Amino acid sequence: MDFHKRLFASAGTSQVDSRPVAYQRVRDAVTPAEREELAAFLESHAALPQLVIKDPRITWADWLWREVAKSVGREAQFLVMLRHPAEVIGSRSSYYQELRTPRTTLASRP
Repeated sequence: MDFHKRLFASAGTSQVDSRPVAYQRVRDAVTPAEREELAAFLESHAALPQLVIKDPRITWADWLWREVAKSVGREAQFLVMLRHPAEVIGSRSSYYQELRTPRTTLASRP
């Protein structure tokens, strides 16, 4: 996830950017250093018959994963989970609310 977040930051975009230029900006932001980082990551897991990455941001860089995987003798395949929009919004809301809200326990409540 951090890898994809850094790509977005370099591109000046985000996962929910709907501008027509956003995808190309992500493509243009990829440097040889990111390719090398991804190749090293895949090579460090070469002993595994399968490596599963669960990050919806990967759809913005599927081409990169395919190219780099091929360069290290692997094959990238993708599985996309489809969810009802209300479930997506509920999940995102819960996740981001949890990040902003300090955790409290029953003992710490007034």
